[in-house]
Amino acid sequence: MIHRTTRNLAGIFAAGILLTGCSSDPAESPASSPSAPPSASAGVDPSAPPSPTSSLSAAEQQAFEEATDVVLAYRQTITDLYSGARTDLNDLNLVAAGELRDKGLTNVQQSLGEGWTSEPSGALLELVWATPISVDLTANPNVVIVSACLDASSVVDVSPDGSRDVGAREKANYEVTRTAYLPDPGWAVTGVRGAASQEDRRC
Repeated sequence: MIHRTTRNLAGIFAAGILLTGCSSDPAESPASSPSAPPSASAGVDPSAPPSPTSSLSAAEQQAFEEATDVVLAYRQTITDLYSGARTDLNDLNLVAAGELRDKGLTNVQQSLGEGWTSEPSGALLELVWATPISVDLTANPNVVIVSACLDASSVVDVSPDGSRDVGAREKANYEVTRTAYLPDPGWAVTGVRGAASQEDRRC
C-alpha cells in the first residue's frame, strides 16, 4: 500500500517486485512467471473468479488452499504494519520470502518513516475468491500460483499530507513457494503480478 498515488494494493507494490517476467533488474526475475487470469468477457460478471485451468489432485488442492491462506496473511501483515496493529517488521518474514520480502521490508520501513499510514488499526482484509493458476509439487521448491481477489474496502490509506484513499477489491496473481525454514507447511509469497491499470485490477 505504498504506491504514492493509490496504495490499495499494499502487498503488491510495497514489495517492489512483480511477476512480469522481468523486474528492475533482469537478474532478479522470479524463476517462474504465471499466465494472467482470463479476462472477463461480455456478459460475464467481472467479479467472478477465473476458471482453473485443470482439476487438482488431493495433494495439489491442499497446497493451493495453504498457499491461498498465506496470500491473505501476507496482505494482512502489510496492512497491519501500516495501521500499527503490528509493530515488528520481522513479521513479514513469516509470510514472504526472497527478494519480495527483502524489498518489502525496506519499502515499508521507508514509507512508515515518511508518514504513510492506514486506518483503522486492526482492519481486516477479506478474501473474495481465489483460484489456482498452477500447482507444481514436483519443482524444488514447490510453487503454487494463486489468482486472488482481496477486498481492502475496510482500510483507509493516509498519505503524509493527510489525503485519504479508501481501499477496494483488487486482484493479482501471487507466486507462493514452499520454504525450508518456516514451520510446516512452510509456504511464503515470493512474487506478485498485478494488472497494469487500476481498472483492470478491480474484481
